[in-house]
Amino acid sequence: MRGIAALSVVGLHLDDTIDNLIGKGLVPAGFDPSGVTRYFDKSYLWVDFFFMLSGLLMALVYGAVLRPGFRRRDYLDFIGRRLARIYPLHLLMLLVFVGIELLKYRVPTYDSAPFTGPHGPVGLLQHLLLIQGWPGGVGTSFNYVSWSVSTELLAYLLLPLLLVLLRWGSWPLAIATALAGLAALLWLSMVDPALQLNQSAGLAILRCLPSFGIGILIARLVETRDQALRRLGGAAGAAAALILAVLLLHLGAPDILLIPVFAWIVLSLALDGGTVARALSWRPLHLLGLWSYSIYMVHPLVLKVEMQVLLRSGDRLQSLPYLVAVSAAALLAVVLLAALLFRWVEVPARRALYARLDRRRPAALAA
Repeated sequence: MRGIAALSVVGLHLDDTIDNLIGKGLVPAGFDPSGVTRYFDKSYLWVDFFFMLSGLLMALVYGAVLRPGFRRRDYLDFIGRRLARIYPLHLLMLLVFVGIELLKYRVPTYDSAPFTGPHGPVGLLQHLLLIQGWPGGVGTSFNYVSWSVSTELLAYLLLPLLLVLLRWGSWPLAIATALAGLAALLWLSMVDPALQLNQSAGLAILRCLPSFGIGILIARLVETRDQALRRLGGAAGAAAALILAVLLLHLGAPDILLIPVFAWIVLSLALDGGTVARALSWRPLHLLGLWSYSIYMVHPLVLKVEMQVLLRSGDRLQSLPYLVAVSAAALLAVVLLAALLFRWVEVPARRALYARLDRRRPAALAA
């Protein structure tokens, strides 16, 4: 499921590339995919699905260790392991985009001067600290998708508090906290004229933390082993929720409607997805899931190259088959490069950092 969500986000930015070219008058307006489906226009919402899924996994894997009364070293070990998971690839991609800024000194064809605006020293420091998506942050600069990684880091830092509110506290407290989160998401969508949750700076934490918290609450529900919940979930529930999500995205429904549907998907698969879960474990989909973080983090670079290719394509941009072929090639390049990054960057870096943590604390978490 993670691989499908990551590729959908790539589709969103491929669609943005076409919209950009249409805005420049280089591509016929009839080539806009939104004339056929709003699915890609709305695929930024799969980031909210990732937040929810991450909350579930963190609660299931680390919930018992970080319950009230947890030891300080357990918390530090948890943060260290999460940073080992997300930071090496983030840092690599940041360095690549810093290199692109440096290239601007030699190639004066870019829209902005090097290291100015959100790409300036303040933005760079925020990216190094992974706080660019926090209040006061620059949001989308350098590797623009990393804003969500920064907000998820904040969720990791707050995990003990979120666990108290949503997993280890009373049910009334958990329900009240979840409703407050939903209210925050509803307000966030209503402050946008298009009723969108597409925030990537400042208010982005109001997008991440409620969805992350819903994932934690789902973990609590799963552990109740309630039969009524199992009837809601399972293969039929997972299939129905997936179909409904795709339909709502295709129709361009208000964003807030996708939040409970995503929760239904996560709950159904966590309980027992049955045939749907088995289908999603098909090896190609399984591999895409393993590569999903690399897919997410590397695709802005590939699409930047794709844009330069398209800008130099001349009259061929009037051909829809040509545009589709270039987009397909970019998508394939994203997947292939992600597979290499997973194999040669993500896994080795994570193992090395985990080993370092284990040497410092032999009884550290193994997850």
